[in-house]
Amino acid sequence: MTALMLSYAADFENGERPAALAGIFKTLLFAVGLKTNFEAVGIGLLAEPGLSAVDGSWCVAGPVLSVALGCNLALLRGRQVARTLSSQLS
Repeated sequence: MTALMLSYAADFENGERPAALAGIFKTLLFAVGLKTNFEAVGIGLLAEPGLSAVDGSWCVAGPVLSVALGCNLALLRGRQVARTLSSQLS
């Protein structure tokens, strides 16, 4: 999504808008990547049952926390973008 949006960067009147939106999408991309890593560790622990007692709780909480944190950070970045653009328009 970021690459598609940045390919139309010349169509935006405000030059800061594509960079701000790219920051939001990069935050979400990082959150999804982190969630995927936690899930991969969880699948790997299925192959070695002795480790699941130690790290099993992270395989449940990790994906949920990474998605929740990523969405909240993207929301905060979006609010900052909105404030910046509204202050430039007024």
